[in-house]
Amino acid sequence: MSLALPRRSFLATVAAGLLGAGAPALAQPRKTPVALAGSEAATAPELTRALEAAVLEELAHTDSVRLVPENRAAFRLRASVTSLETRRRGADEHLLCAVSVLVEDRRTGAMRAVLEGRARAEGPLGSVDRESVVRAAVHGALRPIATALGVPGHRG
Repeated sequence: MSLALPRRSFLATVAAGLLGAGAPALAQPRKTPVALAGSEAATAPELTRALEAAVLEELAHTDSVRLVPENRAAFRLRASVTSLETRRRGADEHLLCAVSVLVEDRRTGAMRAVLEGRARAEGPLGSVDRESVVRAAVHGALRPIATALGVPGHRG
């Protein structure tokens, strides 16, 4: 009694085993470890927590990075609201927000990149949500994070 498989069936079984079991592990790119080392909204201190939450949320939804404690990170991020302006035109309010995210090498302290984002909202006086504008600016700033970190296969 022989347990030998026909050659074609054997090769198909081996290929399926190699590709099926190994493909998910091979297809997942390695994520760069980063830490948020600080956030500041000097122009509007009440927005510091909103800024930090927005950065953490954006990073959690970014495929190329993973959040780790600062001592295990390859890169440190420092976020700040650099400008927050409110302009009134009649019964409407225009809010302009700019944020910057400094990317630095944790080991050397060398600056790798400065990412900037801007957002604007307008509406009836008192209806503009400042935290939403900060979130939108952070989203814009962090879009090119993979490129700034030098993640292979990503372009800004």
